[in-house]
Amino acid sequence: MSDRETTPTAPRRSARERKQNKEFANGSNKRKRDDDSEDDVEGEGEDPDHVATDSASDNDGEEQAVRAPRAGTRGTRGKGTKGAARGTGTRRKKANAAADDDEANDGAKLARDAKIADDNALFNLILSPVTALQDTADNFLESLDNTPEKALAELINCVLRTCGCNSSVDSDQVMDTDGVVDALDEFTEGFKGETMPTYPIASKSPIFRKFRKSLAEFITRLITSAAELGALYASELMSVLQAWIVPLSGSQIRSFRHTATVIALYIETALCQVAASVDKELQVLSRQKEGERSKAAGRSKGREQELDAKTKEVNTRRATLKEHLKDIFNAVFVHRSRDHDATIRADCVHELGVWFTKHPSYFLESGFLPYLGKTLADQNTAVRLEAVKAILTLYSKKDYIVAVNHFTQTFKPRLVEMAVSDIDLSVRLNVIQVLLAIDQLGLLEDEEREQLCILIFGREPRVREAVAPFVRLTWAEEVDQQLVGRSMTEENADKEKQRAGTKCLAQLLIKWSKIVSEDPSSKAQEGSSDEEQQGRVKDRLLREPGIDKVNHDRIGLAVESLWAEMEFLQKWNGLLGLLLMDHTTGVEQPEGSNSNAAAKSKKKRPGLRKEDSVVEAIWRLNDAEEEVLLQVLIAALRYATEEAKARKKSNKSVEPDDENATLDDITLALIKALPRLFIKHQTDASRIANVMVIPQLMNINMYLEMRMISAYETLWDDVCKQFMTHSSPDVIRRAVGTIRHMLSAASLQNTNKKKIGELEEELAGILRGKAATAGSGGRRSLETATFNEDETQALDTTIYRVANLLNLRNMSAWLEEDDGGKEVRLLEIFTSLAERARLGNESEDKMIEQVISILSSYIIWKSHEVFSADLSSAEGHALQQSLKQQRDPIVDTFLDFVIGENSQVTEPVKRAAFLSVMNIHLVYCARESQDNEGARLHQPDLQMVLEEEVQLRLAGYIQGVIELYAEELEAEKKAARRREKGDDESDTEMDDDVPTKRKKKGRPKNGDAASKESANDVPSLSRLEKDYAFQYTIVPFIQAIRTDTIAFEHSSVVLSHFGRFGVMYDSLAKVLVEMLRGRWQQGDNASVATVVKSSMRGAFILRIDGQIKSEDPSVALARTFATHFLLRGAHLSVLGRLPTPSLVDIHTDLINYLVAKIKDAGDDDDLVATIAPLFRPLIHLVVTGTPPQEMLKLKEHLEMKLDTAGIEWSASDKLWDGLAAYDRKLSNAPKEKATGGRKRGRPKKGTMSEEDEVANALTDDAQDEDLQPEKPRKQTKRRTRPVHKRGAKDKGSGSSAASSEDDTEPELDEAPKPTGKARKQKKKAIEPGPSDEEEPEPRLVVLNGETPSPHATPERAPKGSARKRRRGSEEADDAPASQKKQKVKEVDPPPEENDDEDDFAGRRLKRIKR
Repeated sequence: MSDRETTPTAPRRSARERKQNKEFANGSNKRKRDDDSEDDVEGEGEDPDHVATDSASDNDGEEQAVRAPRAGTRGTRGKGTKGAARGTGTRRKKANAAADDDEANDGAKLARDAKIADDNALFNLILSPVTALQDTADNFLESLDNTPEKALAELINCVLRTCGCNSSVDSDQVMDTDGVVDALDEFTEGFKGETMPTYPIASKSPIFRKFRKSLAEFITRLITSAAELGALYASELMSVLQAWIVPLSGSQIRSFRHTATVIALYIETALCQVAASVDKELQVLSRQKEGERSKAAGRSKGREQELDAKTKEVNTRRATLKEHLKDIFNAVFVHRSRDHDATIRADCVHELGVWFTKHPSYFLESGFLPYLGKTLADQNTAVRLEAVKAILTLYSKKDYIVAVNHFTQTFKPRLVEMAVSDIDLSVRLNVIQVLLAIDQLGLLEDEEREQLCILIFGREPRVREAVAPFVRLTWAEEVDQQLVGRSMTEENADKEKQRAGTKCLAQLLIKWSKIVSEDPSSKAQEGSSDEEQQGRVKDRLLREPGIDKVNHDRIGLAVESLWAEMEFLQKWNGLLGLLLMDHTTGVEQPEGSNSNAAAKSKKKRPGLRKEDSVVEAIWRLNDAEEEVLLQVLIAALRYATEEAKARKKSNKSVEPDDENATLDDITLALIKALPRLFIKHQTDASRIANVMVIPQLMNINMYLEMRMISAYETLWDDVCKQFMTHSSPDVIRRAVGTIRHMLSAASLQNTNKKKIGELEEELAGILRGKAATAGSGGRRSLETATFNEDETQALDTTIYRVANLLNLRNMSAWLEEDDGGKEVRLLEIFTSLAERARLGNESEDKMIEQVISILSSYIIWKSHEVFSADLSSAEGHALQQSLKQQRDPIVDTFLDFVIGENSQVTEPVKRAAFLSVMNIHLVYCARESQDNEGARLHQPDLQMVLEEEVQLRLAGYIQGVIELYAEELEAEKKAARRREKGDDESDTEMDDDVPTKRKKKGRPKNGDAASKESANDVPSLSRLEKDYAFQYTIVPFIQAIRTDTIAFEHSSVVLSHFGRFGVMYDSLAKVLVEMLRGRWQQGDNASVATVVKSSMRGAFILRIDGQIKSEDPSVALARTFATHFLLRGAHLSVLGRLPTPSLVDIHTDLINYLVAKIKDAGDDDDLVATIAPLFRPLIHLVVTGTPPQEMLKLKEHLEMKLDTAGIEWSASDKLWDGLAAYDRKLSNAPKEKATGGRKRGRPKKGTMSEEDEVANALTDDAQDEDLQPEKPRKQTKRRTRPVHKRGAKDKGSGSSAASSEDDTEPELDEAPKPTGKARKQKKKAIEPGPSDEEEPEPRLVVLNGETPSPHATPERAPKGSARKRRRGSEEADDAPASQKKQKVKEVDPPPEENDDEDDFAGRRLKRIKR
């Protein structure tokens, strides 16, 4: 109970009566606020040491100031004797500090800084962060007792200041409730003319950082104090507040509406607190009356009458409070909870949740819960989040369970839907907590709980952790059901529970996994693709170092989320014991299965003891359950070993799954279990792949410490056996991972060398045997021999094993071994197999890719040997020559695969060969010939240089890869559109019998629709794999350019597709763009200009050919280029820029290119409409600081090219918006330069040369022209097409030709052309005004009620439509010159005065010319 509740009210009234009556005025009542205390907002008790110093009053009755009390906190309760006991030194320090902060804490000054009038003392006190708000509320109530009109006017003016409005009301206006609406209209009109950044409660300024909290605290203390003093019931406080707050909450001004709504909500919250205390008081009186009535003797009638009177008075107050609560709720909350502003809706929902907890007896029993349920379907995330938090507060208290039962049954499906598919993560997490509370009450159905448990396989880790309690509760219920009717003793109780838990966990995981796999959305994401291509990309992905599928599988993620929630998983030793048993005995034969297979399954598996083959039928596991539990065991061992590594080894013997067990304890248990696991699962590829992971989690050195070398050799034999017998890539990869882990044990080096040597000999024997069976020709026979499907599969698996081992260790000596000439070298065998690529057999693609990988790895390992040797010695020189003799033929072969004339080589083989060529050249490029310390890595004769022709062909290959990738993307998009079209047609057929009202689509409830769309946009697994393969091919090409292996000029192959394939491709392309700045800084300006020109041309070609839908990618490329044309320093200062000649060369070339393309388009208006917007990217290539004369030259060059090509254009025609913007940019560049002031060293006024004066005059002319609306150029019959293309169409009579052409034009969905005054207004609206920005303001044209994007590509109109629009603009331009001049005077602003000497001289020269 708060201090206010424990403090009697009578002493407080007597204390207030002893004070002099004073009006509320602005005083210096400042007090340190305790921001960390939440009880202050509740309105706790009074300060017993409240001391006031009266100031002298004048005879005319002026306002008297009130000095703040000395208490140390913001509330009224002081700190008692503790504060008084402090020394004077501490008080002096605090007093000095407070004096220093007076200016910063002055509310009036803060209000002035915020551009709010400081004439309201109440607002200033609330704004000050050190005000004692309880004393402020008490002083206001005193003023309300004496001068109610002035006090209420002060309060309403405080509300207006809180809204950010500087208007005020007087004491007469505040009591005139009939004139509130008119007064607010006047305030609204005045407020529209004021300029204020934002209003206080929504401002992020430091001045208002704590204002909202202070406002809520003041309102709470004001209402509670008024209720204690009776002013809440006897005065006009509430009626006046409602009369002004309610209209303000419906204002069209957001600051008025939002602020008034928040104040009304705070008032409602304070009333709830008062009403709750009144209800408690009524309950106490009721108990007292019952106690008096129960007294048989000594019953006092006077006491009963006193209690009856008190009860009547309390009931009156209760009815008044209920009326106030109802009025504010109906007048404000009901309307503002549906406000179009999401912030206002969120505030309403938040306070509604507070009301449920403050006054549950009223709000929970009066039908207010549906308002909270409706907000669960709000589109805004913040509103839904506030609603869910409010609901979570309700379910956290058991007293509310009965009241919210109906609400639960009504909105439970919506809550489950939000938990599964809401677009916001925070909303999902809070909804899951709500559903968990509902589930603990037993109100969730099995289907609903199942939908939540499936989320344990979700993508988001926090969601998986949130639903872990559901999984644990569901699993515990299943275990209890399994143990029903089981007779358990103290000896076997733990064992029975362990096995029941294991069985139930496996069943649940399998059940939920099937549901997820059968989900249509997951199938849609999987997609359909070529399985063979998908397998190749998977193999390439899995061969990458550091990628291990076992870390990211579905079961592993589930165990990770359940590890801390379920102690059962941490006791993994019982799970291991159950998996070691034989579960095949007595298995019932399923219907339709083979009897022979069932008979074989009943046989005991070899290597198992007798007691292991006896498993009780109820705990027996089927194959699916056993496989899932094996994955659970692997995941549990991972987390157990990670935790065990941090523990210190102790001498005590503990269980391997004990919380104090170390890694050695776990290893000892696994050493005993591993042989039996290998024997049990050796025939199943998926299970043995999981078993292969277990040795990687062990401390292999324990074999030596425990003197178990024979067991270690057995482990080697088991791993090698599985490595050589299984063809599954998962088994081979994980076996190689286990071999790597065993080879890392230095103490077992002898055993490791022996076993790895035996494995290599076995692999060499298989390969040589295959070469021998291919024919007597040896190598030549392997190049042309024909293999059947089984032979190809066997050879492919063997080569895959060698490739994985070669990635693990250096096997170059093994590849070169020939046993003194008696055997064929394995290197020759692999070289011969690589030559089979020329046959173009697609079934051997995987095999040849692995062969290329082996040869590439061999060169890398061999290079490592050469670099580590002494290059100055004879031995080192011999190694270099040997390497060169073996490296160059292999690289030439790979190059022939990629760019050779043999067209039979398949695309996957070309890609593998290209990657190998790039990687080898990166090792031997000139830039990599030295290490970081400058030491030479290899001799110059080992360097590799690509010829120019080879580089050109490699760039052509990359171009082909990009085009192929683009075609695949386009094909997938078309297929997706066809599927969507088919789905829409099927939906239409199904809805034929549905009424029109049901067919009408409404707005989505919340983010669910967006989440479904985003789910459809999630790329499928096959799409991700293809993207990876594409980027995996582009990256080496970029690396080769960075190391100068390939010339920088070939960057345009990649850069021209910038903005076409997504963010990942653009990030790779930016690596090349970043090289531009370094190039021109080094003086290589020609290559920079070449790359930019060719890249922009390539981007233009993509748009002209229709491969992309807009010019946005070329605009993005131009912007990226422009950022690297400048070198900026501190404060964006320009330290360097691309030389002007190179920049002019770029613009000139691109202008020539685009003009030539428009000229070649002829009468094809569609093609012209496609090319014309491509001038827009050139705007971004104009670099800041370019000399004005160069920009003028470019402008002249542009006009000359357009004249030569016979192209006419008009800035009023939307078709030429890009060209018009570029033309204005070239015109504005001199203006930007001229307004920068006179340069240092330029002659003063009167000393200019004639050439300088003319140039300055030209600059001023350009400025004046730019400040005016753009006019058509005076030209003699300029044409949009070459002269020989148009013929006599342009020479016909105006009216007749126009009418005949209009008759033949097809009907367009355009508005009719205005005439007369409307035409003049339209022309005035579309004429551009003065603008110094890079791009002009877009002129939107409304067609059929739709407003296109300013940068959208114009739709291609039928031929002749552009000509028709141009003729219309020419007719509009035929107006008299006087009318044009009058238009200019109406549109243009007054010219800016510029006293610069250059401008003055230029204007003078122009007057001389006139």
